[in-house]
Amino acid sequence: MLAITVIAAVMPCDARSVSEMWLSMPDSLLPYLSSSQRTELTDLVSMGVKPEVQNKLHDKTSIDTLTASYMRVRLSDVSTLELKMLPAGSDSLLCMVTTVSGPEKESDIAFYDTSWQKTTVSITLPAVTARPDTMSVERYDSLQRLLEPQMTWCRLSPADNTLTVAPSAPLVNKSDRQKLNAIMKERTLAWDESLKTFK
Repeated sequence: MLAITVIAAVMPCDARSVSEMWLSMPDSLLPYLSSSQRTELTDLVSMGVKPEVQNKLHDKTSIDTLTASYMRVRLSDVSTLELKMLPAGSDSLLCMVTTVSGPEKESDIAFYDTSWQKTTVSITLPAVTARPDTMSVERYDSLQRLLEPQMTWCRLSPADNTLTVAPSAPLVNKSDRQKLNAIMKERTLAWDESLKTFK
């Protein structure tokens, strides 16, 4: 059963909440979800009713987490959307992470100002593998080749300004996946307000 988490938080008076950004989002970014449906979803949250609508693809879209600065939306059976307001000097930036499972997860990251103008944020995703001390270099290199081409997916934290990067392994069988668990590592990056990037 879907559970929605709504957490109260204090926002600076000149900052926009993630709900305000959600409601003002250009329709072109989510063409299968209308502006009125986005409004309906937040209204349902306010009423304490399950926030779910049928989108234009005849699939269900729902909000499962909403705070003043963070929102997680289940767009469909195979995709999710995360929005996070991040401090950026006197203003704030919105980080949008869209994750598709096909069947392994892969994410796209974009940043927007409060007017929904896309911004260029330089972000370098870290390596998501590491060689254990007890593993030979040859064995490690052999396992790394199983991950080529390397794919990653990301998730934002509702509790703080961090981004976690995790590996995906789309082209491996169950046996190889178990072997890869020894070298696959999640990495968590913290938002640097002065540099306006995760690092």
